Amino acid sequence: MFDQFILGYEGRLWKMVRDAGQIVWVHCHGKVRTVIDDFVQGGVQLLDPVEPPPQGDIDVGEAKQRAVAGPMTLIGNIEFSDLCQLSADEIEARVERAVCEGGRQHFILGASDFPISAIDDRLKENLICFIEAGIKYGTSDDGDL
Repeated sequence: MFDQFILGYEGRLWKMVRDAGQIVWVHCHGKVRTVIDDFVQGGVQLLDPVEPPPQGDIDVGEAKQRAVAGPMTLIGNIEFSDLCQLSADEIEARVERAVCEGGRQHFILGASDFPISAIDDRLKENLICFIEAGIKYGTSDDGDL
């Protein structure tokens, strides 16, 4: 059904957007392993979010290798549910992994969602950790990441 409904209809819209000199940005949650090459071939230039397993089914390193043909920029790889539930140390480790696997080009660190209601103390601490770890690992001079 992906070929029929997404590529068949949205594919035409993507071409119109590209022909107008604009960026084709697709918002797609969940499991994208089987369709990421179709997004690349369809001319998608930005895919948001690329979710890590188990919500998604592809790690950012593999997604990046497959997206480079586009080139397609990826946004992700932190789950909002993790920001709500994990410790700050676990968030920092996930951010470090995402940034190191995503690299400096064609990757934007992002969460799968952000809060639309009250923020408790854990989420507040983890959002701050997420931002600070993104700055820490995203501006590192340690090689190519």
